[in-house]
Amino acid sequence: IFSVKKIIVFLTLLFCATSLLAKGYSGAKKFREFYNPETKHEIGVGIGWMTFTNLLNYPGWGCDDDYTPIDKKYSYTPAYNVHYYYKLHRRVKLGMDITWQKNKTNSVFSTDIFNANVDRFTQKHDEEMLEGYLKQYDSWQKECGTTTFNHLIFAPQVKLTWLSRELFAIYQRYGIGLDLEFSKNPIDEKDTRACPAPCAALLGLEFGGGKFRGYFETLELSAQGLFHGGIKYDF
Repeated sequence: IFSVKKIIVFLTLLFCATSLLAKGYSGAKKFREFYNPETKHEIGVGIGWMTFTNLLNYPGWGCDDDYTPIDKKYSYTPAYNVHYYYKLHRRVKLGMDITWQKNKTNSVFSTDIFNANVDRFTQKHDEEMLEGYLKQYDSWQKECGTTTFNHLIFAPQVKLTWLSRELFAIYQRYGIGLDLEFSKNPIDEKDTRACPAPCAALLGLEFGGGKFRGYFETLELSAQGLFHGGIKYDF
């Protein structure tokens, strides 16, 4: 026969266990809930490496050219960007990214390649090719020096948040914009070109507080870079 004291102890323990389970379930449910703050605007700054522009001009792409006696060396600054997004839905933001990057190409006349081709055409008694090749000497000399390329990219984008918690989030970005290229060659001739600038960031991670957060992106083909990170603020 259970005494009243044992029944009271049993009920007390059962109540405590039920309370702990309820709190644990509530906490787990809260962790699984989509964190959706009341903020509507997002601004941020970032820096990136291995951009879409770098990949297009990366040394070694394409076929080797044994005809043109010019060696080229490439250098790049990181890509710097600012962005703004407006929240349309808890998972969807629309906005604009502005990116700047500077690239340089240093062209040096290769005497070895030039002399090797002159000897080759001479040995083959190909006077027509030799004459045409020698006539290009002056134009190749003019190409030597440093050519600078300044890229200014305006890219409307959509940001899709797949997982959102109070301290972190996982998202993707997609968009297409306009790349304005301002170039200046070694003889100070200037040129301006415009071309499409696609953006696809397949993996974006946010970490930090409710308003100030850091972010890091990879698996990305864009003007912001294959590896891209920065800070953002929601308000």
